[in-house]
Amino acid sequence: MQSTRRYPRYSCAGSAEVSDGGTGRIWGELVDLSSAAFYMSTFGPWPVGKQVLVQLQSEEMVVGGTGVVVTSHPGVGMAVLFEDLSSENQEILKALVHTLESKGGSAGSAGAAS
Repeated sequence: MQSTRRYPRYSCAGSAEVSDGGTGRIWGELVDLSSAAFYMSTFGPWPVGKQVLVQLQSEEMVVGGTGVVVTSHPGVGMAVLFEDLSSENQEILKALVHTLESKGGSAGSAGAAS
């Protein structure tokens, strides 16, 4: 079956932290990443539509910005679509995706939404 995703996704090792801007915070393992979104493994994902602050760490790079939860699988994880990244964070994300692409680790069908 052919993917309808706009951006290729890449398997990724690293950490993900999302917060609601207040006291709510979730940490998890970064599973896959694209230029538009990421999927993180976490036991208690937040609901679809929740606005979040994001910080990802992988390949000695850190990407931060805002996003929205687009997929939520209780007991498994959630996908977050990037909404606003500074130009600096956009460049870091681009470099990270390029690094993952050069390693050849394309992701399967269970991860990031875009």
